[in-house]
Parts: sequence; C-alpha cells; structure tokens
Amino acid sequence: MKPSIKSELFFGTVSILILSILIVVRVVSYNNQASRLTASSGTISIDPNTVLTPSEVSKHSSQNDCWIIIENKVYVVSDFLSRHPGGGGLITPYCGKDATQPFLTKDGRGSHSAEAFRLLGFIYMGDVNGKVIKQPDVNSIKTIQINTEDNDD
Repeated sequence: MKPSIKSELFFGTVSILILSILIVVRVVSYNNQASRLTASSGTISIDPNTVLTPSEVSKHSSQNDCWIIIENKVYVVSDFLSRHPGGGGLITPYCGKDATQPFLTKDGRGSHSAEAFRLLGFIYMGDVNGKVIKQPDVNSIKTIQINTEDNDD
C-alpha cells in the first residue's frame, strides 16, 4: 500500500523538526565545552573548579589564549601581551608552558625589574595544582599603569 501525501508530509516535517532540535542541542553543547573562557563585561570567566595542572596550562598555548607558569604560579597573559614593554613576541613562545627560567633571566639577558614582578599580580590566577583563586580583570589588565622608569623589560 502506497503512503499518502499527508503522511509523507507529516513524517518529513517531524524528521526535520527532530533534526533541527538535535543540531541546536549539539551546537549549545559544543559552545559550553569549547572553552572555559568567556569574556563578559571586562572579566575573563574561568571555571573556579579548574585545577591548574601543567596539563591544563598546556591547553592554553596560543596568543589569544595564553597561560604561563612562573615559579609554580599560573598567569593569564593573553590580554597583557600587547602591553608588555619588550613586546608580546617575547612571551608567546612560552604560552602553555613553564616560563620561570625565561622570566627570571629575561631569556638570558638579565633580570626583570621590581615593576615586572608587580605587574604579575594583575594577571595571577592561582597556584600550579591548585584551583583558580582569582579571575583576571581584562579592563584592569588593559589599563595597567606601567612604570617605565623602573622597567627595562
């Protein structure tokens, strides 16, 4: 027996509706899982339950999503790269990595100033193997007053 046009139209419509719902669910699910970072009103929101393991830090290895480790502390430097007195290109090779030695020695060219250590406070997120204890404030990072007299970085 041949199905009627009404039943074919009904099943086709239901199929399209189900497919559309599945696509929407998948897109929402993907967006929720794609990144723990979301910019909203000047603050980068990082899930406070994130454990800042070296493995987790290594996932943030691009210029737009750059975390580094210095002396077992994790810093979000993405929004600071453009403000770095020596240029962000000095930091980006260390995105997602332990940058303790390069930071402490200015990559073999000396040592950072007291000002550089002060600036770390603005981008500090938490300790290695601990949870996020401070949410970086993008607006504050972008407007940090950098004392260039004490900063030969």
